[in-house]
Amino acid sequence: MTVSGQFFRDRHRDAGIAALFDDDAMIATCVRVERALARAQADAGLVPRELSAAMDGFQPDLAALRVTAEADGFPILALVEQLRAHVGPTLAAQVHWGATTQDIWDTALVLQLRLALDRTQIRLHALAGLLAALAGRHRETPCLARTHQQAAAPSTFGLKVAQWLAPLLDHLRDLATLRPRILLAQCGGAVGTLAEFGPAGPAIAAQFARELDLAPAAWPWHSRRHALHEVAAWIGLVLGSVAKFGQDALLLQQTELAELAEGPAGVGRSSAMLHKRNPIRAEAVLV
Repeated sequence: MTVSGQFFRDRHRDAGIAALFDDDAMIATCVRVERALARAQADAGLVPRELSAAMDGFQPDLAALRVTAEADGFPILALVEQLRAHVGPTLAAQVHWGATTQDIWDTALVLQLRLALDRTQIRLHALAGLLAALAGRHRETPCLARTHQQAAAPSTFGLKVAQWLAPLLDHLRDLATLRPRILLAQCGGAVGTLAEFGPAGPAIAAQFARELDLAPAAWPWHSRRHALHEVAAWIGLVLGSVAKFGQDALLLQQTELAELAEGPAGVGRSSAMLHKRNPIRAEAVLV
């Protein structure tokens, strides 16, 4: 389901995470990466030290970048042209020296993903804490267990909540092992050989990564996307786990069961049937 408009859009997305990936954030991150590259190259004596500072105050023309991205496939080429115009003719040729589009684009993506994963981790910790507290409060609250959607045997609501909690703890553990595989700088030059940087290539790649608080990759990874696929798969697993207890909460609010209810009173009103309390929060989780 695709939603737009202010009434519904923010109910079905995290506005803070969405902002990390909008055009402004993407281009600002790419400029940050270009500056880090310039500093790393300056440390190796490959470009003037004033190059990075010369990028101060740069304001990209996003409209122009969008137009050229249609032709080039990426906005990096036009962004580099704008940066060169900004730093002036003396330093222009040194901007993006020896780098390729994927060095900038992929490294910027990793920086954005780090922020998104940080935010998601905080949310998961908070949710896990709430579920742990709820499970503790209801560890002896009787609850009918069901199999195949049929009444099975007595259990407790605390155990049900603990089952919602368990996969979130697994996801947090898996994220810790995933981070080192995704938080890698991409720096290889035109074909991944670092040839354009000369003998200082490995040192520049390592310093470039340190400038951005990333780990240096053992070799360029822009043709190997498995770590990005792992992130996508991890997000899918998190969504599946959250959807599981959203679905459970939805089912347990059926009139025939009425084992759960969303609060506070007045939430989920019906315009035609005043007796109803629609499970809109559980529905929002599933959407």
